[in-house]
Amino acid sequence: MGQVALAWLVQQPAVTSVLAGARNPAQIKMNAESANLKLPHDVLDNLGKATQILKQKLGDNPDMWQSDSRFH
Repeated sequence: MGQVALAWLVQQPAVTSVLAGARNPAQIKMNAESANLKLPHDVLDNLGKATQILKQKLGDNPDMWQSDSRFH
């Protein structure tokens, strides 16, 4: 699941970098391998739809320090 999440992020045009943690060398290797995992378009579409509500609530700029507060 972690590799799919990282692969999905890498394939998003608006994402310029991805930070991933690891507890051991095996996780580092799995994280690095996820960059080579090419998800099919239907999987990318389904994952995009699953996050659509969150993206709408966050707005165009989810950085709370660079935009008006979402917390009124």
